[in-house]
Amino acid sequence: MNEQKKKPRRSIPFVKYYLELSYLFSPEESRFIMHMTDIEFLKKSGYQTGWSKKEYVKRMGLSEYSFDKSVERLQKMGLLSRTHNSLGNKVFYSFNMDLYNRLVEILSVTCDIDKLIAFCNANFIEQSRSIESITGQEINDLGTCNGKKKIHPTALHSF
Repeated sequence: MNEQKKKPRRSIPFVKYYLELSYLFSPEESRFIMHMTDIEFLKKSGYQTGWSKKEYVKRMGLSEYSFDKSVERLQKMGLLSRTHNSLGNKVFYSFNMDLYNRLVEILSVTCDIDKLIAFCNANFIEQSRSIESITGQEINDLGTCNGKKKIHPTALHSF
């Protein structure tokens, strides 16, 4: 009996979106982040991702204004870095996945949306704090309400 070899199935690319990001980022910034996480995956898989700015804008489906605003905001937060090739006609963006994962963990620590929004506004908008500057104690406090833990069921770690 001839056994047919199973062909490996092609996986469909997708990016997981963490809902808590919507309390910190605009829809355009969220879209930018989703594309950057995919681009980081492509880089790790050996794909060439040194495109022109025009190509990045086209691939992300953003206006040039939204793209520039997203780059500016994510660079300030330390999530994104940008370099150019020697000719200056291609740009290389690097998305800091370790820092992004830490941010996701911070934002996922509570089910209390009001507390999360206030935390994001106070720390990341008003004070322009870096993600790294958020302490374990602050994360634990975010996950506590009236002295009781209100940890989101998807929270990965205890801080």
